[in-house]
This record gives sequence, C-alpha cells and structure tokens, in this order.
Amino acid sequence: MLGRSEFGMEIVVEIAYLVYVLGLSFDKACLTLRFLQNLHVGKTQADRLLHQLARHGQDEFDILCTLLANSLGSCQFCAQGGVAGSYPVDC
Repeated sequence: MLGRSEFGMEIVVEIAYLVYVLGLSFDKACLTLRFLQNLHVGKTQADRLLHQLARHGQDEFDILCTLLANSLGSCQFCAQGGVAGSYPVDC
C-alpha cells in the first residue's frame, strides 16, 4: 500500500508526472529527483511505486494530471504576459 512506503504520495505523483506527462524515462526521472530534491530513487523502486499508484485508481490519477497540466499551463501563460484566469486560444 502506498501509505506504508517510505515515500509520500506527493513523490509517487511526481514520479508519475515526470514519466507519463513529461515523457521522461525512469532513468531521467530518477536523476531529476536526485538533482532537485536529493532523493535517491532507483528505477525498480520508481516502477513499483507507479504500479502501486495504478492499482490505487486510474480515474483519480487522470483528474490529477489534468489539473496539474492546466495549472502549469496557466502559470506559463501568465509568465508570458497573459492575463491571470484567461487561456490562450490554442490551449
């Protein structure tokens, strides 16, 4: 169960985001975690955590990824001079 692993749910979701949304390989996702957070996660461990997340519920994960993508897109649009709360036409 995810609650009993040494990593919190936020780390598992971060790994999933790096791999499935950004398209990074397990190697690159693990290196990113090591660089940004000094968190040493191996490929096998990351894969097992993602399998646990998949068993937890696909619907919730899809919703979470959509929310994250929309949030990041909104922040990027605002950083490029857009108006907060509005989205460009090509979103």
